Amino acid sequence: MNQSRAPEALKAYDEGLAISRKLAALDPTSAQAQRDVSVSLNKIADVYVNQNRAAEALKAYDEALATRRKLAALDPTSAVAQRDIAVSLWKLASMGAPGHDWAAVVAQFDAMKVRGLLAPADEEFADRARANAAKPGGAHD
Repeated sequence: MNQSRAPEALKAYDEGLAISRKLAALDPTSAQAQRDVSVSLNKIADVYVNQNRAAEALKAYDEALATRRKLAALDPTSAVAQRDIAVSLWKLASMGAPGHDWAAVVAQFDAMKVRGLLAPADEEFADRARANAAKPGGAHD
């Protein structure tokens, strides 16, 4: 991301999050509305990571992960919901967030595979997560 545009991006993502939260509040049973909140949170966190604002990124990623776990619990057969959890875990492991390591990412991908929810395109990500988990200190590529 172009750092000079980061404030604009953050403003737009914050506005999008506010809209997503309102829509989710209007229809709390809508999985799509809840997912939209998690996607907005991840976008905001991505900007924070690029700005070296780790604490704020961690808070947004954690909230997104919590939302995604709730959605996955409501529909455990949803490949999208399970993949969303893997994405959140990946982002947290990538930033070295406390309590979030590559082993958790690997476990998520493995659980998806066992249940037939791992898309062939995600096999590469599962392999990369395994490689990262095997590195000293769980470093990422």
